[in-house]
Amino acid sequence: MRHTSTPNNYYGSSAPILQPAAPDYRKLFLHNLDFKLNQEDLCRIFGVFGRVTGVQLPKDKEGRTRGLGFIEFETHESARKAL
Repeated sequence: MRHTSTPNNYYGSSAPILQPAAPDYRKLFLHNLDFKLNQEDLCRIFGVFGRVTGVQLPKDKEGRTRGLGFIEFETHESARKAL
């Protein structure tokens, strides 16, 4: 994956973007997520772009989500639309 920078976001900080290196990617990296979101929420939100086949929300030692995650789609076209 290539790492690029973006202009300042709504909160005034510059957030990195990870761009897929492979032209047929299906998995996307998500960051700056609300800590209250769960897997079902992400499936519902991103399901409008295509069939979601997997969601990963890493957690800290206390079991809380870390504000980042991965979502995988059935097709590359669905992942591309979600960007």
